[in-house]
Amino acid sequence: MDADTFFRCTFQQEIIENVNLPALIPLLNRYKLLTRQEQEQLLNTLFTSDARIMKLTEILPKKGPDCVDKFLDCLRQEKKHPGHTHLLQLIEQQAGITTALQCSRDLQTATRGVLKLLVSAQPK
Repeated sequence: MDADTFFRCTFQQEIIENVNLPALIPLLNRYKLLTRQEQEQLLNTLFTSDARIMKLTEILPKKGPDCVDKFLDCLRQEKKHPGHTHLLQLIEQQAGITTALQCSRDLQTATRGVLKLLVSAQPK
């Protein structure tokens, strides 16, 4: 799943409901995911916490292909906030479902391939 889909579609509402932004910003800064201007905007310019988190979900996808992994690492490091733990559980559950579905599809594809080979190898 690409970063834009992750932050702005699949988990946007869960991120809005569960992220403690003041606790997370120092960790995001360690990964250099926020400029000083972005940090100021997130902490001081926007009026509601929902607006701040919405802005974060717009900023992070632009920070490179590994921004999702870095964001998840920040959540893991800041486990004191129960919302972060809940969000991690949701994401890991979704990842497990996605992985299981992909494995199932891969197995189905492989089985179809073997069956085609067996049928084509049958004497006519």
